[in-house]
Amino acid sequence: MAISYDPKPLLIAAGVGDLLTAVEGNGYKVTIQPLKHNAKIADLLIKISKGENFSSQTIPCSGLSPLSWGKADLVWLAEIFTDLVKTTELGNIPVVKKIEKVQSVSPDTKKVVSSDRVKLEEATALYQPVFGTDPNSKYFVVGIADGLKIAARVKNPNVSIKVVGPRVKDLTKKLTDLGFSGKEAGHWSAHITCSHTTPEKLIGAVLLGLGVPFETGIPQVSVIEGK
Repeated sequence: MAISYDPKPLLIAAGVGDLLTAVEGNGYKVTIQPLKHNAKIADLLIKISKGENFSSQTIPCSGLSPLSWGKADLVWLAEIFTDLVKTTELGNIPVVKKIEKVQSVSPDTKKVVSSDRVKLEEATALYQPVFGTDPNSKYFVVGIADGLKIAARVKNPNVSIKVVGPRVKDLTKKLTDLGFSGKEAGHWSAHITCSHTTPEKLIGAVLLGLGVPFETGIPQVSVIEGK
């Protein structure tokens, strides 16, 4: 079975998430599939399809996972996706922009963030501080799902993410595609510089890319940034 990237986090990071929503709302399916050469990603195949009708475009990516792309590459992705939409019967489809609500940090959230660290396996709440591999490092929970817990440390421009839980054995391929490596049984981690994107988009891409329902919802990364 061919491995595909979830197009949503990639196209959101590229700034065309609303266009993707409009395209899917008209019954079209969008897929982004890596084309490999010598075990490295050489190109990405972007495809917009509805039944037997489809339009596609290949993007060279020089062996780099699109999850680590910089601003210039994401702009390129947005332009190609927009042009590809125009080749379908959708043409210049009207896009409704979503209005983002500004979230405030509640007293309860501040209390959780300032609590003592625990092992990630023992964490029970969003933003709860947990131990990293280094005993002096501090991560914060950004996602809890059935059999899966994820924590992140955000020190601009660097983001480190840890994933633990019995469910990781079923997500090995997705974790590998997202740039994670398994250091020990049941523990996966990734360390990424996101100087050309934002920690919010990077963490969001990982959570969405895993394709599992999270009990904790979407984290507000500014709550843990720099802590």
